[in-house]
Amino acid sequence: MFTESRLSNFVLAAAVALVLFLLPAIPALADTTINVDATCSLAQAIKSANGLTGQSNIGGCEDGTEPSSGEDGRDTIDLGGQTIRLTANLPFITSKVKINGNANHVTGEDKYEIFTITNGADVEINNLKIEFGKTATNGGGINVTGSSVTLNNVRMQGNTAARGGAIYANSASVTINRGVFLDNVAQNGGAIYADMSGSASIGTSLTNVMVYHNTASGAGGGIYITGSNANAQTDLRYVTMTRNTATGGNGGGIYNDKRRLNVRRSIIYGNSGSDCKLAGSTTITFTQNFIDPDSDAACKLNQNANDPLLAPPDYEGDPIRLHYQLYVGSPALNAADPSESGRTNCWSNTVDVFGTTRPVGSGCEYGAWEGEGVARPATAIPTETATATATATATQVQNALIQNDEPPPEDEDPPPGNNDPPPGNNDPPPGNNDPPGSSGSSASGSGKQRAASLFPTPTAPPRASTCLTLEGIWVDGVTQWTQCQRVSGYAIGNAEVAAAAVDAVDVWGWVLPNTKICFFAAGGSFKFIDTGLIPRVVYDLGAYSQNGMSCAIIDRPGILALQPGAPVPQPTSTPAPRPRRDLFSCMVRTSYILNLRAGPGGDVINLVPWDVTLTAMEKSGGWYKVDYHGQQGWVSADLVEAKGSCD
Repeated sequence: MFTESRLSNFVLAAAVALVLFLLPAIPALADTTINVDATCSLAQAIKSANGLTGQSNIGGCEDGTEPSSGEDGRDTIDLGGQTIRLTANLPFITSKVKINGNANHVTGEDKYEIFTITNGADVEINNLKIEFGKTATNGGGINVTGSSVTLNNVRMQGNTAARGGAIYANSASVTINRGVFLDNVAQNGGAIYADMSGSASIGTSLTNVMVYHNTASGAGGGIYITGSNANAQTDLRYVTMTRNTATGGNGGGIYNDKRRLNVRRSIIYGNSGSDCKLAGSTTITFTQNFIDPDSDAACKLNQNANDPLLAPPDYEGDPIRLHYQLYVGSPALNAADPSESGRTNCWSNTVDVFGTTRPVGSGCEYGAWEGEGVARPATAIPTETATATATATATQVQNALIQNDEPPPEDEDPPPGNNDPPPGNNDPPPGNNDPPGSSGSSASGSGKQRAASLFPTPTAPPRASTCLTLEGIWVDGVTQWTQCQRVSGYAIGNAEVAAAAVDAVDVWGWVLPNTKICFFAAGGSFKFIDTGLIPRVVYDLGAYSQNGMSCAIIDRPGILALQPGAPVPQPTSTPAPRPRRDLFSCMVRTSYILNLRAGPGGDVINLVPWDVTLTAMEKSGGWYKVDYHGQQGWVSADLVEAKGSCD
């Protein structure tokens, strides 16, 4: 029997149920997609995703989720099909956001920092190139504090900061799946600076990531790890870390200040300034890696110290060749057995940094790249008889040439006309004293005048190369992708050359033909160690005098060592110009990304993209004179497809 109280409760419950039944259904939460276009800038899209509304804040952007709504959707910012050039720092990201880059670029133009993530934000960035961000503080590309960020298939290049040229992370969680970090610069942490402080569950994870050609003036050319959280951990899994530099000598690859570190099936090799440096006691786990012998004992304990035979970038051709791969015969090929411990698919790591399915061949490769191996460059020196101290003849040097640029002209004469050197200049002599691949007297000018910029006006000038800041060494003809480091002793890589060396410089990256290197020394001769050949071979290079300096010309990556001796005399005459002929109804299509030159084999004045059709106006030997958006210059006939009357 119902009491009055129980009856009252029953009536109330029934009334509430009826009201809820009659209310309209609440729709399921849907993410908002904010499209960046002519009416909605990236800055406005970030404001919208942060929950700001109104025309003055977000322009023509779609309305994002407002924090006060209580909703928990992740807004998506879609960059469409455009390169975004910043004219100011972007607003901070303070919400839950996904950014789809669609293979586009966001560039700070060497003036502005790019993404700042804070206030507990949760950000995912996909398929984006983050380039040339710059700040005087932390994180030129990404600065993430007290938040989390996940990067998928991201390239970070040319960013600059005091700490963390590409990424600065403080009390944050950073996850990177498939990424490339190159040419970033900082005082500490050339590519990444991870400050593992705070009490939250934080950490840094890199899987299938390439880290190369980054520079720190202090420590951690590749990555700098520090902080007060004893439980925070950095995981490096299938990472290739090479040719990074710590000019302070601490951790050209990794600098770890007493934090947990786990490195698996990675290649940490060929960095300058100690490949792996541990500051103080720490908990580290290194499993099946290639670790350079120039590392702290705990880093290389029970690891493979053999040279993994990394194939350097080839800047023309297959885009994947723009990055480090492995030569055929590398001990890192098929080194990680996919059946080990009963695991398959390379321990669930199913693709490499470029999306290639793992494994290729009988097992998984160590490092970020998966493949069958790159053929070693052809050489006239038999591999089985070459030694690290062999000296090649001029003919062998020419045959051993590794081209990373257009072939030289058919003869050794310089370009005619305005490209002819003036009488009595200090250019090197032609003939047997020319290094491999050079074109006689084509070196530019005298004194310390820099050659014309790789990107002429109105294109933005390139970033400064580290080759331009060496005390007592002048390097001419470099690009923003050419990097240099003074080396001595063990770092020269050849005991005989090191014992006699007065000075030496290691040059890597994109090395153009006719790159001139001068030491502030009155006399001397040169030894050149070609770092692209396996085994490495030592060549004699002719020296010449210019304004009291001893100079040589190189056309590929390697180590140039100044030895005692007298320089080669200066030239007394220049060769005769080569014949040219005008063309009519001739078009050429570029088969690669090509250099546009001032003359046949002359100075680089611009770059021409792949698959562009140009009008050819003139031919000289193996070169076509073309018009590229109103700028006239020369491209190699061997690297274009000619159409029409072109002979």
